[in-house]
Amino acid sequence: MARFADRTDAGRRLAERLGAYRGRSGVVVLGLPRGGVPVAYQVATALQAPLDVFVVRKLGVPGARSSPWAPSPVAAYES
Repeated sequence: MARFADRTDAGRRLAERLGAYRGRSGVVVLGLPRGGVPVAYQVATALQAPLDVFVVRKLGVPGARSSPWAPSPVAAYES
């Protein structure tokens, strides 16, 4: 059972939950390539916030062929 119809649906539903940030200064929405940008686009549009792409590189874990590790971005930051 899918939670969302697609990434656009996921972004719109996430934006509904983040509505308190709409129109605030200092809010920037970051999207991760390979799936996160379409979600982030919907959020940025709904929140009237700028959108940027947060590029990360997967780091291999020694001894594990298929277990890449990547740092997790912070979900929300407010200055």
